[in-house]
Amino acid sequence: MACFGIVLLLLPMAGAHGMDSSAQAEGIPMIEPIDIQKLRITVIYDNFGGNEKLRADWGFSCFIQGLERTILFDTGLDGAIFAQNMEGLKISPKQVDLLVLSHEHGDHIGGLPAFFQMRTNLSVWVPSSFSAPVKAYIRKAGALLEEVADDPRPLCRQAVTLGKMSGGAFWPDEQVLYIATTEGGVVITGCAHPGIVAIVERARALMGPKILLVMGGFHLSPYGEGQIRRIVDDFKRLGVRYAAPCHCSGVLARKCFREAYGPRYIDIGVGTVITGADFKPASP
Repeated sequence: MACFGIVLLLLPMAGAHGMDSSAQAEGIPMIEPIDIQKLRITVIYDNFGGNEKLRADWGFSCFIQGLERTILFDTGLDGAIFAQNMEGLKISPKQVDLLVLSHEHGDHIGGLPAFFQMRTNLSVWVPSSFSAPVKAYIRKAGALLEEVADDPRPLCRQAVTLGKMSGGAFWPDEQVLYIATTEGGVVITGCAHPGIVAIVERARALMGPKILLVMGGFHLSPYGEGQIRRIVDDFKRLGVRYAAPCHCSGVLARKCFREAYGPRYIDIGVGTVITGADFKPASP
């Protein structure tokens, strides 16, 4: 399924150590890796999973706890579903310290009006290429807009945005979240329009070669099995220890990653909670 276009404007307005020399060479402030046992990532919105309390729907959102600042990443497509899932997961908007929006597609920003009905006094980080109307909407809601250009920027002591990446001729620019942990980096993508392998390569080049987990939308739904298996091979070549594709990754990609990664494949969907218990220590 293709990503939905912007739905936001159709809705009513509601009133360090731990970083290697490659990262330092880019001028990124040092960040501190979080103890992996303290990290908690909850999937609020996804088109996989779901139960009687949580609705699956096309889109993505997750909630990251344990860092210096609690981060909401994307808001899904439908505001009512987003709010229902937050309630079902007992996540309060008051817990959110900052909101990171990966890219300007409705299935990632469509829940903004519902969220702003509950909370507006926080920072919202967007790629600088977001359209003027959406930027104005965020400011008018009372949030502090943070525009992310090409360079990485720290979000807190343990996390950075990897900066704005081009989605190519047919897709919007996108930013990716990177969390430093004691077991390596966690890379969280919205739709990976710039290419999931290119994203992993950027994370390694900027933040160091140890990648613990790559999760989120990999945008592999249109791909054939041969193409997907080559991408899986690239993940292995790049040393990605755990893989957790969801949203626009597609059923076939999930199958291929599951077969290739075995116990290091994390099956995620709405309601999934990832903690340090999901990871084994790296071999010496």
